[in-house]
Amino acid sequence: MNRSALITGGTSGIGLEAAKMLAEEGCDLILLDINIENLAKAKECFSSEQNVRCLVVDLRNAPAVLNAANDLTADNCNVDILVNNVGGSTVRDQAIEMTDTTFDEIVALNLKTMFNSTKAFAPGMMARGWGRIVNVASVAGRTHALSTNSNAAYVAAKAGVIGFTKQCAAEMAGYGVTVNAIAFGPISTPRVEAGWDSRSHESRRMFENSIPAKRFGTTTEAAAGIRYLCSKDAGYTVGAVLDINGGLYM
Repeated sequence: MNRSALITGGTSGIGLEAAKMLAEEGCDLILLDINIENLAKAKECFSSEQNVRCLVVDLRNAPAVLNAANDLTADNCNVDILVNNVGGSTVRDQAIEMTDTTFDEIVALNLKTMFNSTKAFAPGMMARGWGRIVNVASVAGRTHALSTNSNAAYVAAKAGVIGFTKQCAAEMAGYGVTVNAIAFGPISTPRVEAGWDSRSHESRRMFENSIPAKRFGTTTEAAAGIRYLCSKDAGYTVGAVLDINGGLYM
């Protein structure tokens, strides 16, 4: 592919698996994370021949993200592919119980980060006439929280991701930049598994049985959708929401 792909939250789970797939396609990688130790551990997953840059950035901080973009440009590194993967929440508060601070933190992590990175990296793609942006949403943003390991702020933020994706797609498609979203259902990532650790085996079994596929998805299955939307073949896929959820929402 001979492109540079930037993956936010690319140090574990779906993000790391997507990074591995994009590396297999020939992409140079830029991994952004707030934790330097997570970045160092993720980099060990790649061979020394693979070009992997690791940047410590708090994606909630717009000036920090813009500075990272400017530094990459100054170093002759053009971002062609942006995977907005950072996010998540396992807060279980109901809407009427949630504090303003918790609500703001969850929305900032799941929606504002996406705005900040898109604003920083999309202009370069548009100027060069080619780009791929993939935004990670959730089945929760399509309907509502389908387990008790979620909350209203997360649902609102992921619904916002879908709306943001569609508007950006309309604005950028004429410049050769496609913007799409993926709404994942339950995927066996470290964060999701941690959210179920305190739950009984029976409650997990009941939830799995509510999924037509009768299981959680794998990170490989999830990342394969990202790989397609980042590909040359996805050039006419604009403003789509790809549902990868085992039939939980259709």
